[in-house]
Amino acid sequence: MSSKVLITGSRGYVGAATKELLEDYGYEVVEVDKKINKDTRLIFKYIRPKTLSYIIHLSAKKSIQDSIKYPLSYYMNNLFSTFIIGMTSRLFNIPVVFASSAAVYNPYNPYAKSKLLEERILKALCKKLVILRYFNIVGKSDKAKDEQGGNIFSIINKDPNIKINSISSTRDYVHVLDIAKANVLSIKYLKDNDFLLTDIFTGNQFTMIDVVDEYKANGVTITYTVLNLPDLTVLPEIDNRDLLGWSPSYTFSDGIKSEINFR
Repeated sequence: MSSKVLITGSRGYVGAATKELLEDYGYEVVEVDKKINKDTRLIFKYIRPKTLSYIIHLSAKKSIQDSIKYPLSYYMNNLFSTFIIGMTSRLFNIPVVFASSAAVYNPYNPYAKSKLLEERILKALCKKLVILRYFNIVGKSDKAKDEQGGNIFSIINKDPNIKINSISSTRDYVHVLDIAKANVLSIKYLKDNDFLLTDIFTGNQFTMIDVVDEYKANGVTITYTVLNLPDLTVLPEIDNRDLLGWSPSYTFSDGIKSEINFR
């Protein structure tokens, strides 16, 4: 009998990639996503706890700009949803994998602050928990696409005339399929372990000029304006990737090529 895994945000960018990989590995997936009229805050309506093996909690409001405009909405949505996940985990002893963010290392906006608070909620409530602090996500597949347009690549694909905040800022880009792999490996880790916190990163840093050059190498010209804003580079701080058995399978170039191919 296959393990049953509930994914919140199952129809989102990371959720779609994770769902596909779980099913490839033989897991049974229970979907919770507003796109199919299933709200994480009402999770008790959709589950049979005694048959549920794991929860992967991906659902959240994630736009930094919107979080600055509507901070109360972000806190209420993200914190309450995560509290419900934590209580479900506590009551029914269900291990949780949580999608956090490297934004917690520079928590200047409500989105980043909410992620830090969500981590604390789950650490207080869950008996078995993996927290993954994703770095910048790149890449697409046939099913996994950033339809909300939240990352720089979706912005480029809509309009190849962009504004670059700083030419010195660097980012560590992780392919969405590698993020999905980290989620699945976290489930396997929780079979025999109780807790893990790690950044998910490749170890390679790229500027926005590198991004522009990589698009150009693949036949796409991007024009840009430099705003000369402060360098907001965020570097990894916690590396327990080896405990998951995780390493990246896709390169930065692979990610850019998939962004172009699946537009």
